[in-house]
Amino acid sequence: MAISNAHQEVKKCLHCNKSFTPVRDWQKTCSHVCSYTRRNNLRKVPITNHGSCARCGKSLEHKKSHAIYCSRTCVSMDHNFKHRGKTRTQGTARRKAIFDRDLGQCYLCKQPVSFQNFELDHLVPTSRSGDSSPENLAVSCRRCNRRRGTKLGIEQLLKLSELRTPI
Repeated sequence: MAISNAHQEVKKCLHCNKSFTPVRDWQKTCSHVCSYTRRNNLRKVPITNHGSCARCGKSLEHKKSHAIYCSRTCVSMDHNFKHRGKTRTQGTARRKAIFDRDLGQCYLCKQPVSFQNFELDHLVPTSRSGDSSPENLAVSCRRCNRRRGTKLGIEQLLKLSELRTPI
């Protein structure tokens, strides 16, 4: 409702403290800009995160209150680390048993390999639905394992038949 000329009073703007004559009786600010700014400032609640990154330990003051990582890199690294930890671990006893079974030599080049430097090679690659059972693993040197890749050749089939036939 508009204010009549007889009842014009001077008010102070709640945002900028300037004196103004209101056009409407409900008006509390001198302009729509002050009104908009005041409303948005009232809505803003300062959010401070007092924690630190779960991966690297950096401060999270500039992040939202529910953040636990400082960057996408830390999220990715932490996820990959946790995921690998669950899927890629093989016990030392299991590795030792396979090493002893193959007499400590590479099944491809027949060269002796030390226990610290050998790799377990999947005879049927996991990309071709091979599993990680001891019957599908064989001792190989790093060079032979990396050179072979995911190919399935005669050597792998011979080793598989040797491992799967009962003695």
